Amino acid sequence: MSRWSRSLALIAARQQAGAFSPLSISGCVLWLKADGNVYNTGTTQATDGQDVATWVDASGNGNDATGYGAIKPTFETNEINTLPVVATNGTHAYLKGSVSITGTALTAFVVTSTGSTGSAYARLLELANAGGGGYGATDACSAILLFDYAKITTGRNNNNPGTISTTDGVHFVATASYDGTNATIRKNGTGALSVSSSGSFAITQYALASTAAGGDLAGPTEFAEILVYDSALGTTDRKAVEHYLLAKYDLSAPAITSIVADTLRNNYAGWVGFRFNVGADDLTVTELGRWKVSGNSGSRALEIRNSSGTVVASATLDMSLGSAGGFTFVKLGSPVVLSASGTYYMISSEANGGDEWHDDVSGMNVTPTTAITVTGSVYSSGSGVPTLATPDVHSYGRPNFKYYV
Repeated sequence: MSRWSRSLALIAARQQAGAFSPLSISGCVLWLKADGNVYNTGTTQATDGQDVATWVDASGNGNDATGYGAIKPTFETNEINTLPVVATNGTHAYLKGSVSITGTALTAFVVTSTGSTGSAYARLLELANAGGGGYGATDACSAILLFDYAKITTGRNNNNPGTISTTDGVHFVATASYDGTNATIRKNGTGALSVSSSGSFAITQYALASTAAGGDLAGPTEFAEILVYDSALGTTDRKAVEHYLLAKYDLSAPAITSIVADTLRNNYAGWVGFRFNVGADDLTVTELGRWKVSGNSGSRALEIRNSSGTVVASATLDMSLGSAGGFTFVKLGSPVVLSASGTYYMISSEANGGDEWHDDVSGMNVTPTTAITVTGSVYSSGSGVPTLATPDVHSYGRPNFKYYV
């Protein structure tokens, strides 16, 4: 394992144990979290459905957000991985507060979901100058901007690096960074787009779901957590914050997004699954899973093995859980990092006469994300390196895993 992979593994383990704090990275000037102090009136904690008057800054800098609009933002419980959010309605509600950033660099993170109404140039997080300028200013920025209701970007001086697609109502982590030379936008830690951006900031205020003047309101939007640093975080620190947020809000993605059904069988005792290559980025695996066929009810051992046949991740999945016709997952005890460009095997243990699973006889049968390349269906009667059956995008049994980059 490379030094970088070991670093990610340590970060992942600390986050799983709840040991990581965003304040362990210097320069945090704003930290709003909906599972922190969100007040309805005075210092009275808001309850489900109540208006939000004040969202307390947990960075220690006193940059609290105040709810604005004829209809205020509301506090909503159990919205994302059992955690609450602060929600705006897309018509009137937004939040504002003070923050000071005067250097040439910053990094911002927002955990959010968006709707399909509101302004076509909706601001999710505006970092504005004293005059209220953001996207059009040279000394401020729209840290997270929503174009055409379903595409995020970042920008200043009416310039942006391009857009990344979003889906209505689906939560994600948006990351914007300005390093004095370039502005970069990412979604869930990946898909980086950059554009030239330079000059000093003179930021004095921020707004959520609008401009500082209350214009270009976002459609119905949920905010779970916002973090802003007054520097360009290095790769290790940026990934540490992203992984903290992705793990906290359970935003890991399945490696296999869909399957093609095939002949069902249960006449083999051993391990079945697929071989795959990891792309250019290390992957942090959080869950293992398998496609559930109607009638499945047993327990399945699941493993990821490396190119030498060594088990690097394992779990036992109760197939009585979940719904037939979809993937069922089980969380790992601790996240596991798969190295960039590495070859691995995702396999499940099947019993002769046990639960049925999909065979590999009718062509390419899984759709992977761009983070991996599936290179063939595999089987094994025991430990070690599984045997390749059919090359290309094939899988036996349809096991799966969830990850973040």
